[in-house]
Order: sequence, then structure tokens, then C-alpha cells
Amino acid sequence: MIGPGRSAVNAIAARETVDLRGGRPYIYIFKGDSGSLRSFFLLQADIMIKRCLLLAGAMAFAAVAASHAGELSIGAVSSVTVNPYKSSDAKILPLPLIQYASDTFFIRGTSAGVHLFKNDKHEISIGGSYFGTSFRSDDTDDARLKTLDSRHQTAMAEASYSYIGKFGLFRAKFRQDVLDHSRGQLANLSWHVPWMTECFVVMPGVGVEYASARQNEYYYGISGPEAARSGLRTYKPGASFTPYATLEAKFSIHDKWDIVAKGQVQYLSRRVKDSPMVGKSYGASIMGGVQYTF
Repeated sequence: MIGPGRSAVNAIAARETVDLRGGRPYIYIFKGDSGSLRSFFLLQADIMIKRCLLLAGAMAFAAVAASHAGELSIGAVSSVTVNPYKSSDAKILPLPLIQYASDTFFIRGTSAGVHLFKNDKHEISIGGSYFGTSFRSDDTDDARLKTLDSRHQTAMAEASYSYIGKFGLFRAKFRQDVLDHSRGQLANLSWHVPWMTECFVVMPGVGVEYASARQNEYYYGISGPEAARSGLRTYKPGASFTPYATLEAKFSIHDKWDIVAKGQVQYLSRRVKDSPMVGKSYGASIMGGVQYTF
């Protein structure tokens, strides 16, 4: 008999490796007074502190995982991502997949964290995640977009709350850029309904994501200098709300082997679609592969 269940597929397709230096040479040339030099070193110190904290958090994560028994799954997937930028091709990437779950610690694809509180119905967690949206001027066929600055992937700190009841899984999540690329925030509300048998789990879901003005300006805005050299109009989008739909599935094929899949479609808000950089009204991603559970 098929019915709602608490178990769900949490595989998340990683898309690209985070480039902590933004994909550019780490070289600076100073022309200015001592105040400018002092401001520069303060900025670099702040960035280094944040990166050290991220590394320390990752090491603490590993220690916690080693000391708490849980369920571990590893596998391989292929992901296809369609981003909304003009004249850009879909990205197809083969990727590793890691899933780990215990009462204290979790890894879900590109997210990892610790549970501050967890019982049969409620879960409060904090952690970090990879944000894969990016724009590389070398990847577009549009001559004007080639003159724009690249927008980079980033790492985000996150906090989430989940509630599991008879009507499914409800989740609220807040994320903050910690590598100072956008310095923006994302907030997400979603509802998922898992359906299970002994052989498979299927979980459709819907949600809405809020993106702050800083987040949208970094990924979709056009600055004055960019407009001057490209011929595009300046554009400064405000905050936005983006609705989306997801479908996740896990099918058991033999003992501890499973086929996993996930797809998501976003319908972009007007503030994103009106950007001179954007040529589509949607964004989409799909991934599929196999995993082994120990």
C-alpha cells in the first residue's frame, strides 16, 4: 500500500567545485594612501578569518561524524543544469554523491550540518551548503555579455527547521553568503509529500524562495562600468520571490543498491527576468545516478 511517509530522498546534485578565490589570480596592486592600505588588509583579514572558520567547521564535522554511528551512502550521479543567462548552454557534469544521517550530524549532497534538536516530528539544524549559480563571461556566445564581470559560486551558512506531519514535510530554511561574493541572503519555504513502498520512495514538492536585493544584484545586475563597456543598460534588481516545483525519487534495485533521481524547475520572478543578462523565464536542473548504502 502506498501512502505518505517520513522517509524521503535528500540527494542534492552538486554542480561545480567551489572556487575560494573566485576563479581569478589572487594579485592586488595598491595605489593610494595608508588608509587605503589599512582598509585592504582589514578586508583580507576578514576574508581569511571566514575561510579559517569554514575549514575549522569542516574538521569539526568530520570529528563528529566519526564518533556518531549513522547511515552512510555513496554513489555517482550525472547532473544537467539549465541556467537563465542568455546564450549559455546547459551544463552536464558527472559527480560523486555522499549521504550521511545520524541523530547528530548529516550530509545531504552539497549540504552538511548538525542537528540542534531532533525528534519524530521536529528538526532544527545549522550547517553550510554550496550555492552553484554562476556566470562566466567566457561561456556565453553573446558579444555584449562577454564584456561583463563573472559571477561566482559561493558557500553559504544555513539554518533550517523541518516539521513532519500527516500532510507531509514542511521546511523553512535561511542561507547567508559567507565568501563575500554577493553578501546576500536566501530564505525558502517548501512542502513535500513522500510516498513509499518497500521498493521505492517518490516525493513531489513545491516551494517559494526569497532572494535579497544584494543576491539578485550580484547575479543579475548590470553596474555602471559594465554598462559603459558592453552597451547594455544598467540594471539594479530588488528582492524577489521565486516559486518552484521538485520531484525526488529513490528506487531499490538490489539489496543495498539504489537508483536516485531529482528534478527541479523554477519560474523566475519579473525582477530577474527583466535583467539584460537573462534570456529565459525559468531555471531547471535534473540529476540521476546510483548509490550504495553501507
